[in-house]
Amino acid sequence: MMDYACVVSDLPKAKTLKSPCISWSTVAAYDPDAVLVGCCGFSLERNVKDAQSTLGLRSLRAAAKGEDAIFACDGNAYFAQPTHLLVHGCAILAATAYRNQPEVLMAIEKCHRSFRTPMLPSSYLAGWERVTLPMTDDDIYYGK
Repeated sequence: MMDYACVVSDLPKAKTLKSPCISWSTVAAYDPDAVLVGCCGFSLERNVKDAQSTLGLRSLRAAAKGEDAIFACDGNAYFAQPTHLLVHGCAILAATAYRNQPEVLMAIEKCHRSFRTPMLPSSYLAGWERVTLPMTDDDIYYGK
């Protein structure tokens, strides 16, 4: 799906067609520009909670002030089920990776004419959202 979304990952390619299990420490080591938590089989609510409770996400470029590039989605709907929603999952991947490139986002939206629903679900009700990490004592103390 990442290939279809034209998303580049520095993580090693899996040797099988199945998605590999990636630890949070591995994610932290690669320090990605954006993170989309969409674990297969988990709802949006569960993936948001997992992202918010993972302290290692705070240190990533994706969580830096002004970036706010941590997202969560309904992994069960957009990544785990063999349905038409997999195409929407690819669009969500592309939108999170190219969030600062309006021309790419407009191109994705143009594609929606071929589908019954917009390519990019636009709200919480549609199954994806930007994750706000909870503040820590350090954030308050240092004014972050």
